[in-house]
Amino acid sequence: MTARKTGRALAGFPGELPTNLEAAYAVQMRSVGLFGDQVIGWKVGGIAPQFAEQFGAKRLAGPIFERAVKTVANNETITMPAFVGGFAAMEAEYVVKLGELPDRDVNIDDIINLVDAVYIGAEIASSPMIMVNDLGPMSIISDFGNNNGMAIGPEIPKDTDFSQHAVSVVIDGDLAGEKPTGIGEAGPFGAVRFLINHLRAIGYPLPAGSYVSTGAVSGVHQTEIGSHSHIKFDGLGEFFIDLTPPNLIQALGEIYVSQDLSGDPPRIDGRHRQ
Repeated sequence: MTARKTGRALAGFPGELPTNLEAAYAVQMRSVGLFGDQVIGWKVGGIAPQFAEQFGAKRLAGPIFERAVKTVANNETITMPAFVGGFAAMEAEYVVKLGELPDRDVNIDDIINLVDAVYIGAEIASSPMIMVNDLGPMSIISDFGNNNGMAIGPEIPKDTDFSQHAVSVVIDGDLAGEKPTGIGEAGPFGAVRFLINHLRAIGYPLPAGSYVSTGAVSGVHQTEIGSHSHIKFDGLGEFFIDLTPPNLIQALGEIYVSQDLSGDPPRIDGRHRQ
């Protein structure tokens, strides 16, 4: 928590690495209450194949905090922070804004009716630990899903056929990755279905207006502070992101050097950006 609030790097995982999903999400939920910012959305990411079988899951989730979100217009350039000496990656992602949800598990056919809006966007995957991904999903989940920001771009039609639009990330003039995303369970709405059912299972609220960053389309493109990224959704829009060091003036509240992460997870009050 101290490393996240101060923007400093860590040489390794701080403490004992959780050994199962339940323990990792318990750390994540308790950490949310200590961070001192409003959760307005969630990122969904894939679990690497070598870990997916071991832990019996293909996706993971992490919170996105209000101060880590920016909107970006078509062809606009914005700045986003990443950790100095830590891990940093650029990910082109579709972002979904949710409407009211039913009090039950949902299936893939439900999702189109639960979505309020869809946008092109990007996730800044960044952690104080440069080895966060190498340590596996327990490390990633514990560290807010390795999320450090979300860019929300132009809105697109909810019924967009995602498979018909190539998505690319160019970093400092070099193509880092390009591909279309899947549809159904393999696409953005599959990620939304996972998140809704996951949060319902652990008893955490997902109010209307929450955002979901639905997973890297062209890949997790590792980069560094000072890089210039061009994120393009062919036929839908494009924008640019410059990575900068964290603005420590924005650090929130007291620095928790030795917080006890035991106890009940916090609740959020449903506030969100319009």
